[in-house]
Amino acid sequence: MTEDHTLIIRAEDPDDRKTVAALLREAFGGDKEVQLMEKLYSGEELSLSLVAESGGEIAGHIAFTRAPVAGPDGKSEVAWLAPLAVRPDSQRQGIGSSLVFAGLESCLMLGFSHAVVLGYPDYYSRLGFSAEAASKVTSRWPKEALMVAPLSEDVPALEGELGDPAAFAVFE
Repeated sequence: MTEDHTLIIRAEDPDDRKTVAALLREAFGGDKEVQLMEKLYSGEELSLSLVAESGGEIAGHIAFTRAPVAGPDGKSEVAWLAPLAVRPDSQRQGIGSSLVFAGLESCLMLGFSHAVVLGYPDYYSRLGFSAEAASKVTSRWPKEALMVAPLSEDVPALEGELGDPAAFAVFE
């Protein structure tokens, strides 16, 4: 008998929350990301939350949050990727990348023109994010970790002051 390890990306539902919390604790080794998701669940900033199932179990999770940008043409919003987690025993199998690509496609369908992430350039640059696309963005976060992904080819460069989602206060 063979095991089915087909990867299924789907919207997170409320019944998944305990499993997602356990996954976040396991992947990050603490509770900050769990606290972030609890704040996002109870607020209005959460735009998208997806899970990846492999072998019938949740192996990964990704969330996108609305964040304000005050630019030269006024205020707009971007989709902020945070957090992304894959169970340690399921890493290096393409689950994280699949979650990011599905999430970016969904964010475009939700009307966002850009997504931002704070993360490892070596990883996220393979997924459409770049520091160069963030060159006209200012924020309180380290410039070397802030990256932007335009969600279509015809959008202008993101420019302006990036604000934090209120839920990010858990990291202070």
